[in-house]
Amino acid sequence: MSKSIFIVENDALTVIQIENYIEKIGYQLSGVSDNAEAALLQIKKSKPDLILMDIRLNGDIDGIEVAARLKAESNVAVVYLTAYFDDDLLARAKLTEPFGYLVKPFSLQDLKASIEIAIYKNEVARRIKHHHIDKKVQLAANVFTHIREGMMIISADGYILDINETFSRITGYECTDVIGKSVALLCSDHHDKAFYASLLLSLIENEHWYGEIWGRHKNAEVSPVMLTISAVRDAAGNIEQYVALFSDISKRMAHEHALEQIAYYDALTGLPNRILLMDRLELAMAQAKRRSTGLVLGFLDLDHFKEINDHYGHQAGDYLLLTVGRRMQKILRDGDTLARLGGDEFVILLVDLTEISVCLPILNRLIAAVAEPVLFGDVSLQVTASLGVTFYPQTQDLVVRQLLDQADQAMYQAKKTGMNRYHIFNEIQDSGPRQQI
Repeated sequence: MSKSIFIVENDALTVIQIENYIEKIGYQLSGVSDNAEAALLQIKKSKPDLILMDIRLNGDIDGIEVAARLKAESNVAVVYLTAYFDDDLLARAKLTEPFGYLVKPFSLQDLKASIEIAIYKNEVARRIKHHHIDKKVQLAANVFTHIREGMMIISADGYILDINETFSRITGYECTDVIGKSVALLCSDHHDKAFYASLLLSLIENEHWYGEIWGRHKNAEVSPVMLTISAVRDAAGNIEQYVALFSDISKRMAHEHALEQIAYYDALTGLPNRILLMDRLELAMAQAKRRSTGLVLGFLDLDHFKEINDHYGHQAGDYLLLTVGRRMQKILRDGDTLARLGGDEFVILLVDLTEISVCLPILNRLIAAVAEPVLFGDVSLQVTASLGVTFYPQTQDLVVRQLLDQADQAMYQAKKTGMNRYHIFNEIQDSGPRQQI
């Protein structure tokens, strides 16, 4: 059977010349494309013996990138055809280990020589690979036994054929627990049906899947793993098995969560800090514009909190902040945000409001919740709140910092007019530098 050649070239005249010539010298045309992405799909289906690849192609990637992606999946023979070259281009091309490089215009004799040499080199490489199969099988067995990641071999129809010792250490399952069982045994309810359907579709279309997934331990607990699943084909090209490789990432995720808590949450109350608040406020403002809804931003300061700290100590003050924060959090709706900026300053963000008046009962409940006494041992601690409020959107186009400043100014107006109340920002009355109360 004659060897097959696939042409990836964006010059129609060059394609016609090559098509006519390769048939004359006894080769079979596997396909033709001038588009990078389309070529990738067609080559995977037709599996040619050689690819004649132009570097400049239609699409978002060039021929070198096409060759690199093909090489990552299978060692396919490539001969580059190009009308231009430079040192950077040659350096990139070398990384894909091409079997030839022809600069256009080239003679048909040069093309023939490049094709035959490339096919010969590819055949030699195939024989060398076959010669080392026995050694590779032994090496694979050693890797399967000693690798630090969990491994399992899965049949084409989804049944577990084999596992290694690390699999058992991570999951708690022994060979007798899982061999011959459906791989669904390891699936957890942490993911919905759509997730598993997407994973299966990726295996069908791409023959591999990689990502984070929560698996089921033998003790019924779920834990996160980083999982790679790859298809293994037989000599006829049919999927024979799947190899799954995974590692436990629960410690890494716990560490990342701890870092996230430090970066985005207040250490005392666990509420979002200034950084996370600003991110959420920016997002909420953008969504309010897009959805034609409104939001309310409130800046809340505890009245007479300094006296609590001075008289009863910082431990009492911290307990008061923690308790008041929890009370206010219970009043807010899902999707709203209560943040602590530091000290005794809190910010309330109410989102997705179709009517601004909806927020007024919430504001009153927040003021009342703060004013309730807090028992600290045998001592009853009590403060009130001054709350400044502003709305968005407004007639002028505001940025996040401006909206927060408006709420801050309104809060100081609430303090000036008696405390234990809220004040809605008025552009004429409240603008200007805030004054210390």
